[in-house]
Amino acid sequence: MPSARLRKLIERLIGRKPELAPEVAIRAYSGEELLKVGDRSFGESLKDPLSRFDADELSRRDVLKALLVSAGAFAAGMGVNRILAASGQGRSYITAYTGVLPPSYIVFLHGGRAYAKCCLPEKAGLIEFQGTDHASVIQSSIDSLPLAVEGGRGMIFLKSGAYSLPSPVKPRSYVTLKGEGIFSTFISPSGSNNVIENYDQVNGNWFITVRDLTIGPATSGNWVGNHGIYFIKVKNSYIINCRIWYLNGKGIYLSGGWQHRILNCAISLNKEEGVYGDASVENGVYVVNSVVEQSQTTGNLRLLGGSAHHIVNSHFEGGAGVPVSLGTYYSRIVNNYIAGPTAGYGIYVAGPWNEIRGNLVRDTPDTGIVVENAKFSVIFGNIVRNAGANGIVLTGDSYEAVVIGNTIENPNNNGIGLYGESNKCVIALNELNGKNIVVATNYNLIMLNVNVGMVNDTGSGNIIKHNTGYITENSGTATIPAGSSYVDVEHGLSIPLDTVDKLSLLSIIPLDDLGGRNLYPAIHPTDPATYFRVYISNTDTVDHDFLWRYG
Repeated sequence: MPSARLRKLIERLIGRKPELAPEVAIRAYSGEELLKVGDRSFGESLKDPLSRFDADELSRRDVLKALLVSAGAFAAGMGVNRILAASGQGRSYITAYTGVLPPSYIVFLHGGRAYAKCCLPEKAGLIEFQGTDHASVIQSSIDSLPLAVEGGRGMIFLKSGAYSLPSPVKPRSYVTLKGEGIFSTFISPSGSNNVIENYDQVNGNWFITVRDLTIGPATSGNWVGNHGIYFIKVKNSYIINCRIWYLNGKGIYLSGGWQHRILNCAISLNKEEGVYGDASVENGVYVVNSVVEQSQTTGNLRLLGGSAHHIVNSHFEGGAGVPVSLGTYYSRIVNNYIAGPTAGYGIYVAGPWNEIRGNLVRDTPDTGIVVENAKFSVIFGNIVRNAGANGIVLTGDSYEAVVIGNTIENPNNNGIGLYGESNKCVIALNELNGKNIVVATNYNLIMLNVNVGMVNDTGSGNIIKHNTGYITENSGTATIPAGSSYVDVEHGLSIPLDTVDKLSLLSIIPLDDLGGRNLYPAIHPTDPATYFRVYISNTDTVDHDFLWRYG
């Protein structure tokens, strides 16, 4: 129950007698959001099944007053971050978050045994659980949190030490599992089990937070257990400030659910993927300000489905497969460092409407960036360095994609390639450093690229203009001498004028009176890479000058 001083403050500001609000309580909450009032939210929606109004709904004035209570309590150092207010027969909840999260249980180690000290008001200071099975002590603490099954909130604080878990720890909805830091609190499996699983894998859980600890052994070099975190149908999970390493399975395994936030984590040296999401993940996997590297048999990050994923400001290096692989749409891969797997591409994305922007991709055995079926996607401002094959490749059904402002340095093969059904794309303002652009598709715009080696155009209807280092526009004057039926003109272009389509871009403009005669261009019979030929319909006794323009 609240202290007497806080109860008086609640009475004074809300104007209710304690007997009319018998369920007023103060509880910890594991979320990051700012405020939730009923099913109206400020900040990000919580989708809280218990946050609701009944017939005796509180007024806006009551809501504001309750917020003042929370702010006053925080300022007074009371560590309050949730106030539940209720009246009458039903419940009405007001939730305020101050960022201070007092523990519901403190778990610590002594002499090989784990002890769980209760911090809830009614049992504060009691050692409620203890034993050599560390997982059982932690789980008993989770299971004892008030209203845990219904969505109540609480935090289990794991003091420094190496916790050995013969079975997974299973947080329920709205529970935080928190350590004292990645160099202080270690939770490691003692068998082939996962380390952390959500409690309800049939119906799923809401708002689980794991933070400030190491999942895996306390020392490097020995692989243990199976997966580090194994979440099935979890909605709104937070994995913050964690190190997850040396697991025999995946660092983080996600199946179903949505809105998984992986923030400020170091996930490395796991046998399988550092972060993995199967095709049933619906949306919103966030990997932000994290390091995911050196997965031993697969890539570092692999999301097989879903949408609106955000891979931002993170580091992906090494590993035995593609460092960043997404089968997704409406997703963003932005401002990451991606380097040096032992096999595969740097970034692989299969799906439309994605943004790949501002990444440094280097030293990949295969192509730096590959997008497949990526219609309407944008690849912008990336640096691709020392790719083992091509710099950037679009393939499959990737029509109307935009590749703009990228820098391609030293790929073994081509700089940029368009294949499959990658039609109507824009390739512009890219720095190719002397490498080629391959266009095997149709109706694309290739222009204003810099230091282009050549454009290998085997499609049709493509517009290729104003690329420095690759001359596709030129003009000049020439003369058909008197008595001659044609003249060969050196065009100075980087492309051979060897097809009717290419020749159609050549304009011939007479500069004098032809006397009813016509001029028309033709493919040079022996050297179209250097010359084109211009015929006059009938020979004349005087010279005829003309202007020619290509492009």
